[in-house]
Amino acid sequence: MDKFDLHKWNKNRYLQESLLTEGKHQLDQLSWDFLLRALPGFGEKWYELHLETPTDADRVVSNERSFDMWLEDMVKMGYGKEEVIVDPEGKDWMGRVNIRSGGVKIVGDKFTKDKQEYIDGKAATLRSWSKDSNYTGD
Repeated sequence: MDKFDLHKWNKNRYLQESLLTEGKHQLDQLSWDFLLRALPGFGEKWYELHLETPTDADRVVSNERSFDMWLEDMVKMGYGKEEVIVDPEGKDWMGRVNIRSGGVKIVGDKFTKDKQEYIDGKAATLRSWSKDSNYTGD
């Protein structure tokens, strides 16, 4: 049986409490347990969290496994050190915590730049398709 490490326990508790009060975090430091504590009602009143991707799509997570998959993908894409704001008041029109209105919002420069480049590229593609009179949308 392992010995209980009071110093480690207090350090972890302190770090988690500071994460809850500071509002800004590093993406690769987020955990499922942290989100459950930081977002009151998640897992009780509502069961899905809409998280950002560098495209215009959201990733819907509803359990630890789906969260870990999203986080792993984001870290692999190089966003692990990006700054994230966790805001339990950031809800969408349906009352869900949603990245579009606050909830868990990635605000790091690299992520913001990549997302904007994706959106601009998609807009340019759609504009060029609309100029082609033979384009049928198939």
